[in-house]
Amino acid sequence: MDELQNRLASFIRVEEGRAHQRGREEVEPVHRPARERIRPPSGRSDRRGGYGNKDHTRVQQYVHHTPLNAPRARVLEEALRANLLAVVQIPTPKGADENKYCRYHQNRRHTTEDCNTLKDKLESLVQAGHLQKFVHRGRASSRVGRPPTPHESQKRTRQRADRSRSRSRSVDRAVRGVINTISGGLGTRQPDGNNSDDSQIQGFAGERVDTKGYVDLRTSLGADKDAKEMKVRFLLVEADTSYNVLLGRPCLNMFGAIVSTPHLTLKYPTDDGKVATVRADQKMARECYAVGLKVKPRIANFSSNRSEVAMMELDPRTQFDDRVEPLGDTRPVVIGQQEDQCTTIGRNLTTDHVTLIEELLLKNRDLFAWQAADMPGIHPDIISHKLSLFKDARPVAQRKRRLGNEKRRAVEEEVTKLLEADFIREVKYTTWLSNVVMVKKLNGKWRMCTDFIDLNKACLKDTYPLPSIDDLVDGVSGYEILSFLDAYSGYNQIPMYQPDRDKTAFITERSNYCYEVMSFGLKNAGATYQRLMDKVFQHQIGRCMEVYVDDMVVRSRSVEEHLRDLAEVLDQVRKFGMRLNPLKCTFGVSAGKFLGFMLTSRGIEANPDKCRAILDMRSPSSLKEVQRLVERLTSLSRFIPKLADRIQPILKLMKKQKQVEWNDRCEAAFDKVKQILSNPPVMRRPDYGCDLHLFLAVGEEAVSAALVQEVPEFHPIYFISRVLKEPETRYQQLEKIVLALVIATRRLRPYLQGNQVIVRTDYPISKILRKPDLAGRMIGWSIELSKFGLRYEPRGSIKGQHLADFVAELPGRPSHCCSWVLYVDGSSGHKGGGAGVVLEGPNGIVIEQALIFRFKASNNQAEYEALIAGLELARDLGVKVLCCKTDSQLVAGHMNGTFQIKDDQLLKYFHRAKQLFAHFDSIEVNHIPRSENQRADRLSKLSTGKEKGQLSSLVWQIVFKPAVECLQVYSIAERDDWRREIVMLIQQQEAGIALRSEESKQVARYVIVGEELYRRGYVTPMLKCLSKDESEYVMRELHEGKCGRHGGGRSLRARALRAGFYWPTMEKDCQAFVVKCLACQKHENIIHTPAAALSAIVSPWPFAQWGMDIVGPFPTGRSQFKFLLVAIDYFTKWVEAEPLARISASQVQKFVWRLICRFGLPKYIITDNDRQFIDKKLVTFYKELGITPLTSSVEHPQTNGQAEAMNKIIIQELKKKLGDAKGAWADELQQVLWGY
Repeated sequence: MDELQNRLASFIRVEEGRAHQRGREEVEPVHRPARERIRPPSGRSDRRGGYGNKDHTRVQQYVHHTPLNAPRARVLEEALRANLLAVVQIPTPKGADENKYCRYHQNRRHTTEDCNTLKDKLESLVQAGHLQKFVHRGRASSRVGRPPTPHESQKRTRQRADRSRSRSRSVDRAVRGVINTISGGLGTRQPDGNNSDDSQIQGFAGERVDTKGYVDLRTSLGADKDAKEMKVRFLLVEADTSYNVLLGRPCLNMFGAIVSTPHLTLKYPTDDGKVATVRADQKMARECYAVGLKVKPRIANFSSNRSEVAMMELDPRTQFDDRVEPLGDTRPVVIGQQEDQCTTIGRNLTTDHVTLIEELLLKNRDLFAWQAADMPGIHPDIISHKLSLFKDARPVAQRKRRLGNEKRRAVEEEVTKLLEADFIREVKYTTWLSNVVMVKKLNGKWRMCTDFIDLNKACLKDTYPLPSIDDLVDGVSGYEILSFLDAYSGYNQIPMYQPDRDKTAFITERSNYCYEVMSFGLKNAGATYQRLMDKVFQHQIGRCMEVYVDDMVVRSRSVEEHLRDLAEVLDQVRKFGMRLNPLKCTFGVSAGKFLGFMLTSRGIEANPDKCRAILDMRSPSSLKEVQRLVERLTSLSRFIPKLADRIQPILKLMKKQKQVEWNDRCEAAFDKVKQILSNPPVMRRPDYGCDLHLFLAVGEEAVSAALVQEVPEFHPIYFISRVLKEPETRYQQLEKIVLALVIATRRLRPYLQGNQVIVRTDYPISKILRKPDLAGRMIGWSIELSKFGLRYEPRGSIKGQHLADFVAELPGRPSHCCSWVLYVDGSSGHKGGGAGVVLEGPNGIVIEQALIFRFKASNNQAEYEALIAGLELARDLGVKVLCCKTDSQLVAGHMNGTFQIKDDQLLKYFHRAKQLFAHFDSIEVNHIPRSENQRADRLSKLSTGKEKGQLSSLVWQIVFKPAVECLQVYSIAERDDWRREIVMLIQQQEAGIALRSEESKQVARYVIVGEELYRRGYVTPMLKCLSKDESEYVMRELHEGKCGRHGGGRSLRARALRAGFYWPTMEKDCQAFVVKCLACQKHENIIHTPAAALSAIVSPWPFAQWGMDIVGPFPTGRSQFKFLLVAIDYFTKWVEAEPLARISASQVQKFVWRLICRFGLPKYIITDNDRQFIDKKLVTFYKELGITPLTSSVEHPQTNGQAEAMNKIIIQELKKKLGDAKGAWADELQQVLWGY
């Protein structure tokens, strides 16, 4: 043992001895007679082909072929380049597989790897001394070409019998190079050779460890003189373990030893027939076990075999932090022809379920790729990556960048691998050229990336939508069994569009190459891959699986359902020619990581790796470390309530460009977040059949919200938070609460739509949002929130520890027991009267209201109006304890009973105020000096407008009647009035009665202002709702009133809406009203000419082209008016008309000059050939001003058709207005123009 410890430089781990020895012997050739007809066995393939690929029946020249270290296609290219071989072209037979291609025979009968002729040709070249660099230098290769000795044949026969017996005793198939227990020493039965071993050993969870070689030592068990001593081979490995030597089953079997773990004893027979006993040291065993528990597992870096190199090194993805990753115990399952070709399944499945999954995987084992040659690739007809370049994009050929020796060698290796995989090809005369960038990987190797920055800038953005991460995570969570799939080098399965391949060219030391497949780093590559996934799994996504680009998860409620779903998904994979990566696929597990979240049957949990990264992180000392901390916390924001509010001290450090000062507040915030992440909450997807509850929290510089569900059981769904912008920090407390609600509805829109949402808050925001005279942003928020059908309820009891902490730390929680203060003041003057109200609540809540009186009121009446308005505001907010302060000594004396009321009008105000006192538990009215009531005094004097710099949260209200007449008796009394039902529903909602969802949506658009009902719109002002009689009056005034116009039904409805009126049947009523109009029926157009196509009239800009004409003579009116001069702008259709007693060129010039003074210089004026329009003085006038006059011919009056059409409209409207009073046309002209 001393000799062993001196020779071992690191910890060692051991693989099974017999499996290791069999693996060396199985590569030895088996002698068969020459010229024997050889056919591949059924279900087998050569080292590059897939399953079921049958070669043609040609007699091979050689029975055994020298193992090569490169694909035969690569060796053939080298032989052709060296003129060692010549291509023999053979026509493709009928019925050949189009997916196969032989480079040697130039046909599609078989693949290059399966070509027997090529195998014999290459073997002849190898035996002649050529192609030596492609010969595999393993120890078994020296025996190729000679028959085995009789001793070797007997030993091989005995070993095959032993293997068959061992396999019949075990249900699980043994895997070469995989250990199923902690093993170590190998019994040596072969002569010593080179003490380097490039094999690997694999542990329970699939981790692989490189071996550093082996050592043969004489080993004895125990220190007795009769102890047996044998030569044992040990593999040298680097492993974090508390043991120096691990003895495996091959070694123990060679000694014939039996181990008793409960007794810590080992016994084995000696050479003289006795039984030797080796007893363990309990103290030493306990110390080793304790040390082993403290050892941190190390991720071993290992050198993969060739198929794994093609699998891992050609993976274009550069980061794997948020990749799909199964959790829980898994075990390997062999699905390939070789024992190291395996995938993993969950260990918690029953034996029957494991058998069913294994059968399914073996049935579809051809869908798993072990090397690049196993990938048929997606057919270009299905999808190909196209580079959509801008039309004016100019090709960019980057200058070659010089690389160091290490990077240059790495580039050559990567290029060789890509050439072998047929992912790239050599290209000449390319216009686009990019450089390669080498990136250091975690294992110390280099990854080659291509700098497509210039090519990407010239490409259009593909706006193909990616699925929502929240929807995908919710869709996968809560299922009992999951399977994680990964495409084999997924991006490289998609071919490049043939004309765009040369554009992906990159430069190396030796040559230029371009990609045959879609390369990682190209713009829109992710969108192309997502488009392929949506096409392949269009019927499975959302039903039994979720896909985000190249992350695929199949989820089911039971194993039986999961088997059906997996079979369906694998059928789609086969249909579209995709291939999966078996080493990264896991089937039948109960939990896993997906898109940065840990998904289990319980719900959505925080990623433990991300939590551990924050818990193990020390306090930041630089700006970069602070940014790294904030990025990590942001990725876990869904699980941390009030995150933005908790880490405010840390966020402020990011604004500083100088040295970061980590203070006690930052440390306390960091510790609080760590405390939450030590036991993060488990989120659940919502049950859309039950109500959702939304809690709000408002801080000085951040707002937060929590979405939970209490039925059928309590569970949180989502935590959100946001830092307030600098202007938002100056909002009043009530505005911040509404802002928090708006932010929550925007962020949680998918959860809130189509569900009943209950906002749990003690703030009276529901009553505030229903007020009609809110500020600009408040009314906008109110309309935005109305589409969700929110219901507001008191907070009540709180369930859940995290939600209790969320609510307990809510600042500004109002209490009905807190006293509110009301400041009121009224004023009256010759310009009008007004009142100011300032209501202050706990925690800084301030509501300001300005009233403008549209009636005459004395100063005392204005003071009472201000008091009554303030009391109504406090009543609507649910205030119970109120202190009123006014600078009117008369009002304070009346309310306190110290002054006698002598005025009957003031007595009415007094009784109205006393009625409002009954709504409060405690109220008092105090007199204060005017100097202490300046805010309310200023508000009372804002009767003419808004002060500069005034806060936008001010509530404005115009009062048309005194308060003593407004006794809350609505004027809607008709039983058949459609407004009655709306008013009743609003009253029920204000009384706290829950309405149905349809009713809530119906009344959300209506509001009661004073006595009237108004309809609210998104972009339109509030519309007054009219009864049937009122709508008749409005239609009559708009159609035939003083400024009305006898238009059509649609025109009448549009003018009614613009006037600010609404009733449900207004479109039908307007059509019926127009039909009944006698004047419209009497003077309507009678069209005799057939319909013709309209001609477009084009004008470059407003008031650039006018059409002008003279109408008349009319019946003589006042001032002897007989004619009408009309002008119309071709762009805006604006009309100017002037009655004239006589027509002359000077009158036309005066009229044109007035047009120029009002609308600017026109470019063209179109008229007919009347002498008034072609007068020389008028033409000279046009020429001096730069105006071009255009005249229409007698044969084609349509040249001035715009003016002609306007003349017809004016004459028609005058007929409808005048009736029999024809001489009053000049007086009615302005009304006609206004109506137009």
